[in-house]
Amino acid sequence: MHIPSSDDDVVLGPHPVGGALNRVLNHARTERMSLTAALKRLLEIEVEAIEARKLAARERLACLPEPWTLADFDFVAQPSPASTRN
Repeated sequence: MHIPSSDDDVVLGPHPVGGALNRVLNHARTERMSLTAALKRLLEIEVEAIEARKLAARERLACLPEPWTLADFDFVAQPSPASTRN
C-alpha cells in the first residue's frame, strides 16, 4: 500500500487526527510500519481526543465550582466545628 510522501502532505481541518496525520505517516514511512499499524495509531489519537472532549464537556455541564484545595480554605474566617457546639 502507498504511504504518502512528504510531498503528498494530506491536510485535514480541525479534526484531532489532522494535526497528527503527517507526523504519523512520516513515522510509519521511516519505521517501515504497516498501514494497519499507522491507522491504528491514528485511531488511538482520535479516541484520546474524543475522550478528552467528552470529559471537558461533562466538567463544563456539571457546573462544578473552581477546583479548591484545603490550602485555599480560609480556616481563620470560618468558625471551627468545636466552637459551634455547646
